[in-house]
Amino acid sequence: MVFQSWASRNRTREHASGNDLLADGLPVDRKADSTTDCDDNQSQHGFGPYPPEDELCLLRLLKAHGIEPAPVLKRQSTWKNFLAAHWDVLASVDFTALEVWTKGGLVTIYLLFVMELATRRVHFAGSTAHPDEVWMLQAARNLSDAEEGFLRGKKYLLMDRDTKFSEAFRVTLEQTGVEAVRLPPRSPNLNPNIERFMRSVKDECLDRMIFFGEKAVQTAVVAFLAHYHAERNHQGLDNRLIEPSEEVGHTTGEVACRKRLGGMLRYYYRKAA
Repeated sequence: MVFQSWASRNRTREHASGNDLLADGLPVDRKADSTTDCDDNQSQHGFGPYPPEDELCLLRLLKAHGIEPAPVLKRQSTWKNFLAAHWDVLASVDFTALEVWTKGGLVTIYLLFVMELATRRVHFAGSTAHPDEVWMLQAARNLSDAEEGFLRGKKYLLMDRDTKFSEAFRVTLEQTGVEAVRLPPRSPNLNPNIERFMRSVKDECLDRMIFFGEKAVQTAVVAFLAHYHAERNHQGLDNRLIEPSEEVGHTTGEVACRKRLGGMLRYYYRKAA
């Protein structure tokens, strides 16, 4: 009888420990939960008054013991919010290619451009027929130079997944505080500003000329950038000029025309009286 009495008490204790303990050993307050609707499900599920598939019961049970449910995991920021939050410290980089006649025949020349997104200023980082890692590392050093680098004050550089933007190129930039942000494949819509510039420089300049030698390409690009910054209105900037000169806004004086690249690029303005 002693053994039977001990066994009976032990079974009662085990039954209480199984039903009266919540996960992590928290005791269940029977009186606090006696008014819940979860008791109605006890006979249906057979493993206690709080079936795990019933989210409402679980929420009530957690609330009764002062336990907040786990928050729903959501993405905290969108691409639009990221751009808006870092607009003043963002830049983007991209390549375009052009066929050029040389002594050895037709050669593909690669042009590297970097844009400051907030102001739309564009920097011509160089051109080459062989954009290997050595050339790219030198371009990264020039861009991130502490005194004259175009990326001074920038924190993020947007780029596509072109293999020319190698790991060594990205590491060189990150060592100076510029983080490389690689965009998903086939997503030019995430970097639309420099994509629009590429179309402009091709439609308004490069595709309208036949080049003999790499120096001719560089001369044309420099002339176009001067026109792009000081003589071309930009819809993204409310039709303002990026770097307006002193004659902008004059309403009197003789109308003059400034020509570049043999008249292919023209800018009309009023001379100072």
